[in-house]
Amino acid sequence: MSSFRNIIPIGSLILGIILAVTLHFNFPLQTVISEPWTLLGIPLIVFGILQFGFSVSHFVRHKTDIRPSGKPTSLIMSGPFRYTRNPIYLANIIVLLGVCLLLGSVASFIVIPLYFIIVNSFIVPFEEEMLVSVFTERYQEYKKRVRRWL
Repeated sequence: MSSFRNIIPIGSLILGIILAVTLHFNFPLQTVISEPWTLLGIPLIVFGILQFGFSVSHFVRHKTDIRPSGKPTSLIMSGPFRYTRNPIYLANIIVLLGVCLLLGSVASFIVIPLYFIIVNSFIVPFEEEMLVSVFTERYQEYKKRVRRWL
């Protein structure tokens, strides 16, 4: 599972989208959302992409490693990190929700809880251990102030 943790956040999003599309076309089961309602996925995708970019820009601005396996050099607590400790993964979930809405089939929606479970159970705890080891009490205080998701 450690190799899965090394997938950068954009990689996990791409894998999620591929899985949603694959499930939709190979196991459509039932359409639960039909046009024009499927178009509601577009603003979610746009919002998620913007949130992703805004969050990544904080890594660039603080000159710290975005890779889950990389060693952080800065604890980011500004921008979207004031409201959630995982704005990139949250943005990915928003994009995946938008994609699933566009597809409209039950099968595609399976990806969202699956993505959340994997990220929340295997990736985020690994990242948090790294942050505790580097930033110790500063990160513990941040964890008390800011929730993991929302």
